[in-house]
Amino acid sequence: HSIHFRHALGEVPLLKFFNRGPYPLNGSAVCVRASFSTGYRTTHGASFRQIIDLSDLNNSICVLSSGQSGYFTSRFYDNQIPLWLEGQYHPMLFDADDIKAKSAGNLTLTPAIRK
Repeated sequence: HSIHFRHALGEVPLLKFFNRGPYPLNGSAVCVRASFSTGYRTTHGASFRQIIDLSDLNNSICVLSSGQSGYFTSRFYDNQIPLWLEGQYHPMLFDADDIKAKSAGNLTLTPAIRK
């Protein structure tokens, strides 16, 4: 089986660079890594996996099927594909000090002032 991560614009022949894959993918509709396929091409499955440790939120983990960003030039566009394919995860940060220490930057959104 294989999987393609297709961007809406990737359907246009000149814009196929938005797409990622194909990647080999095992799994079926009746296993832990549930995925569904037509023939040997995976058509859908989990795009986000998350494990929350309710006894200690700092032990929680997650992974996206592709990446956090929708901008194909961003390093975060497809950086989680290898983790997702291997069934691996990255930590979720809940502690304010951990978040501050591991943040790459800070984005502040300020509402526009209406006149």
